[in-house]
Amino acid sequence: MESKLRVQKLNSLIQELLGTILPNYIGHIPSLATVTQVVVSGDLRHAKVWLSILGKDQELILKTLGQNIYDIQGDLNKNLPMKVLPRLEFKLDTAPEYA
Repeated sequence: MESKLRVQKLNSLIQELLGTILPNYIGHIPSLATVTQVVVSGDLRHAKVWLSILGKDQELILKTLGQNIYDIQGDLNKNLPMKVLPRLEFKLDTAPEYA
């Protein structure tokens, strides 16, 4: 039970931190990107980051994030006091399109 709570807290913390880190890398693109959800694996080694992107530059934003993944992970590591940082994987959240 304690492990689930830890993962939930980590999900929330990473989502909050990425909300402040990502604009540094994609702020020049005229679209709105929001971190809608972060799902960290049970072993804390991997994290899927779901993004909702409003605008026509969805592929450009995902490509830009992919090119800067090591810098983003580095910024996250500076703000997250953990020995092993989950490896980030950005995914497009398409749920708002169908709402």
